[in-house]
Order: sequence, then structure tokens, then C-alpha cells
Amino acid sequence: MKISHIQTTIVRLQDEAHRIDGLAARAGWRPLGGTTLFRLYDTPDASAAQARLARARIWSRIFPWSARWLRLGLPGGD
Repeated sequence: MKISHIQTTIVRLQDEAHRIDGLAARAGWRPLGGTTLFRLYDTPDASAAQARLARARIWSRIFPWSARWLRLGLPGGD
């Protein structure tokens, strides 16, 4: 049975979500949830984390109502 492109993408995104959660855990961030496209983390200081990520050209989002929450999008396929 041939796996469709959609199924392949779903599996890849699930794998990437687990991988990024592991990297975040090593940084001391606690996962709060998300989808297979975005992950939400509780960090000690979201602004500082965002600044570090930006220096590495990784875009993230912080929220005005929380000094600790940071959202990351999952990387593209290639």
C-alpha cells in the first residue's frame, strides 16, 4: 500500500513536534500544548528566549498577556 503525500506530511509533522518538544525540554521549557504546526511553551523568560532564537534566525511569537509563553512554528519539510 502506497502512503499518500498527506499521510507522509502528517507523520513528518508529528515527528518534528516530538523533536522540538525534546529540544525545548532540554532548554527548561515546559510544553503547554499546540498542534502539529505550532507548539506553545512556558519559559522562564519568553522575551529573552525570543531574542536568543532571533539571533539564530528562528522566528517565534510571544504574547503580551504572558511574560513566559512562547510559540514556535514547526520547520518546513526541507
